Amino acid sequence: MVEWQSAEGTWRTVEGWQGTLDKVEADEAGDIIGEKAWWVYESNLGQGPFRRLVYEGQASRLIAISDSFYLPEIPGQRSTIEVSLAR
Repeated sequence: MVEWQSAEGTWRTVEGWQGTLDKVEADEAGDIIGEKAWWVYESNLGQGPFRRLVYEGQASRLIAISDSFYLPEIPGQRSTIEVSLAR
């Protein structure tokens, strides 16, 4: 899921930016790479900060939080938010 930070510093869930990964595969090193895509309205370009949260299983145990980030500034631009899951 994705959260945005209000001017007061409170993190709030972004409705519609939740769900399971779209794609999961292993790279050449054997690391598992997961991808999730969200679309951004043009009126939201450049906004932030946001952060990505990763949960595991039915119990919804939080296992990772990304660094904060801002949405792309240009229509069609893609952004990659990396989150490392150490076990």
